[in-house]
Amino acid sequence: MLPASSTEKFVFELLNRVVVFIVLMPVFFWLVANIEGAVVHSFIPELTNYKFSFGEAYTEINNQGKFDGWAKVLLVQGILFMFITVFTGASHFSKSPLLKTMFTFSLIIAGYGLFSYLLRKGLNPRIYYPEHNSIQFVDSEKKAIALYAILSTLINLCLLTITWFKIKEKEV
Repeated sequence: MLPASSTEKFVFELLNRVVVFIVLMPVFFWLVANIEGAVVHSFIPELTNYKFSFGEAYTEINNQGKFDGWAKVLLVQGILFMFITVFTGASHFSKSPLLKTMFTFSLIIAGYGLFSYLLRKGLNPRIYYPEHNSIQFVDSEKKAIALYAILSTLINLCLLTITWFKIKEKEV
């Protein structure tokens, strides 16, 4: 059972590094939070609400009305981005993958920010487009959230594709 195909390696690594962590971490968090609440309650008996519940937290977030369709997609994709980025870095780098992945992504983000800044300064769009006639196609918060949700989904899919080809390359 040693010679595994690239599909088997990819699925195993994805399940091992991403899915198992996403499933087990909330269970561990719930367990530790409730144990901590019980210990604190034993020292401070007047503390009445010491039990943690994900259901109550989810209901409270939904009652505030901040998270509708695209915002939920963006939240899920943002959380998945953290795991998929580490997964991609682990498949790409052999020594110190987390540190190298964080450094690489910080360089990419800084480079993109510098490029955007220089492009905006160099083109000076205020000369060509006055304030009431903007070149921006995102004019509301909902459109911006939808755009970022779609972009984060595409980035996650690209990172998974990079991981797939890197694992496939290691096989040869």
